[in-house]
Amino acid sequence: MRYDPSGRLYTRRPRNSPIPPRAVLLPSGRAFDPQRPRSEGVLDREELEWCHTNGVPLGYDPVQIGWVPLSVEEDILSRAPDAAATPVLPDEGLSLRPWRTDEAGVLRGLLDDPEVWRHLPEDYPDPLTDEVAAELVAISLLEHHHEVRAVEVDGEVVGQVRLLFDGHGADRSGAEISYWLGRAHWGRGIGTKLVRHATETAFARHASLERLTARVHPDNSASAAVLAKAGYAHGPRSDGWVWFQRRRT
Repeated sequence: MRYDPSGRLYTRRPRNSPIPPRAVLLPSGRAFDPQRPRSEGVLDREELEWCHTNGVPLGYDPVQIGWVPLSVEEDILSRAPDAAATPVLPDEGLSLRPWRTDEAGVLRGLLDDPEVWRHLPEDYPDPLTDEVAAELVAISLLEHHHEVRAVEVDGEVVGQVRLLFDGHGADRSGAEISYWLGRAHWGRGIGTKLVRHATETAFARHASLERLTARVHPDNSASAAVLAKAGYAHGPRSDGWVWFQRRRT
């Protein structure tokens, strides 16, 4: 499926379809609001089944990668980055920049590796095809809810870093930082420089940003050490992940 660069939903609303109720109880007893803010995420299995059963028109969300009711309250496209960004200079040959649309092959070459995905929260899309890689690049350029940057070291792309903002609307007071590196670039000290540089860049670019969080797989001691060296405080374990946090100083 191709994505709309504007970040708009792909709609499938039948003619004269009714607007669903504001809130319902699902079979599990959980409350579900078909008109909730779009930023609250895509439908889970139970919500999707309820929408299909009750004829609720859906749209595919290319930003969050999943289905949402067309009745959701739009609050993602209304987000805007902070003004008056402060530039941050490259760090020892390391720089961050948006992916280019012709770099799907570069991304695939780095990311089509089960070892890279072993400690990531998402499932490995085996195989990672050229089409999937192109779609990932397209999604990375939609900056309504996140910022994604290719990581360059001495002019070579070696991985990616992402900020996922956790506020609603224009609230960008908090974000989750995540990154990955191609396996050929492990063990070179890039991770520590990358997280330090990306953290300082995030706080410089976004005046309203007060805290950054990161989650690490319990078995990923290398990333835990990287975050500690970058000034992140070790937090509690939750939902199977170890959380770290750093606040603006």
